[in-house]
Amino acid sequence: MNRRWIERAAQPVVVGVVPTLLLGLGIWRFMSNHIFARAPYILDTGLLARLVYRDGVLLAVPHIACNYADSFYELYVSPLTSLFSAVSYVVPIQRLEWFTIVQAAVYAPLGAAVYLIASRFEPGSALRRLPVTFAAAVAFAFSGFTLSTVGFPHFEVAMPAFACLMLGAIVTGRTRLAWTFLALTAAVRQDGGFVAATTLLPLLYLSWRGVEMRPTRKRLAVMFGVAIGASVVAMVVQKLVFHPFPRLTQAYLGDPPYAHLTWSLLAARAEQFLDINKVIYFPFIATVAVAAIRRDARYLLGWAGAAPWFVFDFTAIEESKAQFFAYGLGPFMMALLWVYLYGAQLAPAARRPRAIVLEGAFVVVCLASTFGAYRSHPTEVAFTARDMAVGHHINRAKVHAFVEALHDHRASLGRLRIDGPVATLAIEYVDPGEIWNPGATDIDALAFHIEGPAAMTVLGDLLANHLDACAHVKRTGLYLCTHDRLPPDVFAGLEIEVVPPPFISADFITQHWNVIEIEDRGIAFQDDRTTEGWLGILPRGTYEWTFTLEPETPVTGDLARLEVVQGQTMLAVGVAPNSARELRVRFDADGGEQPLAFRFRALGGSLVVTTTQLRRIATDHAATP
Repeated sequence: MNRRWIERAAQPVVVGVVPTLLLGLGIWRFMSNHIFARAPYILDTGLLARLVYRDGVLLAVPHIACNYADSFYELYVSPLTSLFSAVSYVVPIQRLEWFTIVQAAVYAPLGAAVYLIASRFEPGSALRRLPVTFAAAVAFAFSGFTLSTVGFPHFEVAMPAFACLMLGAIVTGRTRLAWTFLALTAAVRQDGGFVAATTLLPLLYLSWRGVEMRPTRKRLAVMFGVAIGASVVAMVVQKLVFHPFPRLTQAYLGDPPYAHLTWSLLAARAEQFLDINKVIYFPFIATVAVAAIRRDARYLLGWAGAAPWFVFDFTAIEESKAQFFAYGLGPFMMALLWVYLYGAQLAPAARRPRAIVLEGAFVVVCLASTFGAYRSHPTEVAFTARDMAVGHHINRAKVHAFVEALHDHRASLGRLRIDGPVATLAIEYVDPGEIWNPGATDIDALAFHIEGPAAMTVLGDLLANHLDACAHVKRTGLYLCTHDRLPPDVFAGLEIEVVPPPFISADFITQHWNVIEIEDRGIAFQDDRTTEGWLGILPRGTYEWTFTLEPETPVTGDLARLEVVQGQTMLAVGVAPNSARELRVRFDADGGEQPLAFRFRALGGSLVVTTTQLRRIATDHAATP
C-alpha cells in the first residue's frame, strides 16, 4: 500500500510541486535581495508594489512613477493586478513583502508546465525516468527566458506562464483547467487574449491537417474565438470607460504607423538580434536539430506560433521592444514547451521517440536557451542566478525604519530629494517634485542608495550643495545627507554612523573587511591596510582634498599615502611624513564619463582621520598650481 502510494505521488511531487516551489522560492529570494539587500534599480518595482497592495480595484497610479495616467486601467486592463490588490487587504504583511510574493506567484506556474504533459505520457515508465523528467521540468522553469526576465520585475510574464499551462491542459484533456488558464492569461493584460490565441495556432493547424488529438477542432476554434474576443472586449472597455494612454502607438506602431521602418533600420536590428538575442535563436537551432533527427518539421510549430509576436516586436518603434527586452521574450517560452508537448502527445506514433529520449532532448533545448542567454549577457545572467540562489543580508526592518523616518521627520529636512531606489521604497510618501536628478542645486537633504544607478554622480551634488553630514544606516546601502548632523531622534532605534561624503563608497565597500571603522571622532584606519573607494563622476574643475590626521601608534616612517586615479591614470599622489598632521592633494576632474577613484593607506600604524574636506577650488583646469 505504501509503495503504491509512493509510486502514485512521486511524479506529481517531484515533477510538479518541487520545480514550482523551487522557481517560486528563487523568484522570491531574488526580489527580496532586489528590494532589501540591494538597490531596487527601477521605479517600476515601486509602482507595481503600490498597485498590488491595497490599491482598490481600479488601481490608482502614484504620479511619482507615472505622471500621465490616474488609473492603471488607462495603461493596461489588468483584472489579475486588481485581484492581487484585493487579496492584499487580508494578508498581514507589508507592501514590499507582498510584492515579493506576487512576483513569485506570477512565475511559479512555469514550474508546473512540464508535469501537466508528463503526467499523461507513458505512465508505465514514469517512475523509472523520474530523474530525467525532473531535470526537464527544472530546465524549462529556469530556462534562459526566465533568467533573462527576472531582473525586470513585471507581471507580464504571467501571460506566457498561464498560456503554457493552458497548452498542456488542452492536449492532455483537462478541459476545465484549460479554460481556467485561458481566462487567467487574458486577465493579465488586454493583449493576454491575443497571447492565448497565438498559442493555440499550432493546435488549430494540426487539427486542420487531420492530426488526432483530444480537443476537437470545434473546441479549439471556440477557445481561439473566446481568446480573441477577450482582448477585443478589454480594449473596447478601456476605450469607452477610461482615458487610454496611446501605449500601442508610442511603443510599437509609431505615428503614422511604421513610418519609422527603413531597410537600414531593419538591417541594424537584424545584426543586433544576432548579437544580443542568442537566448532566442540558440534554442531555435536546437529545435531544428530535433526536427531534423526525428524527420518531423512540426516540432517547429511552436516557433511559428511565436512568429507574429517576433514580427510585432522586431518592427516596433521603441528600441527596447525590438531588442526583446525582458518580458518581450514571453512568447518564446511557449515555443520552447512545444518541443516536449508535441513529441509527447501529438507526434505520430511511428515517429514518437521514447519518453526518456524526448525528455533528454527537451533538456538540451532548454539548456540551449540558458547558454544563449549567458553568451549574450554573461554578467547579468550570472548576477540573476546568484541572487535567485543566495539570500544576502536582508534588512527588512531597517529599510522600513529608514522609510518611516523620512516620513515622520519630513518637515525638518527642508528641500528633500530622493533617488530612484529610495523612491521605490517610499513611494507612498514622496511627491514627483522630490525625485533627485544629477546636477540639482538648492538641496537641503538627499536620500539615496549607494548601489543606485545614479550613485556615481552623487558626490558632486553633495559637494555642490554642502551636504557634509551623511547618516548611513549600518549594513544597508541607505544614506541621508544633510548640511549638519541630524538630531538623534530622527533615526532613533537604528544603528547609524556619520560618514564624510568622499568616504561613502569606501565605507560601503569595505565595511566587512575590517579596514576602516567610523567613529564619533573620525575614521579609524587599521595598521598598514589600504582602503579603496570611488569619487565617481565629478563636475569639471580642480579639487583640493584635505585630511586631518591623528596617529594612534608611534610612527617611524611616513604616516599615510593618498592616491586619486582615473582608469589607469594617476591624477594625484600625496604622502604625509611622520611629523605631519595634514595630508592634502589637488587634482583635476574632466567631467567625463569615466569615474574617479581613490586609495588611502595608513603606512606606519593605526591612525584616525578626524576631518576631511573635498572642495572644488576652480572651475577649469588652469587653476591647478
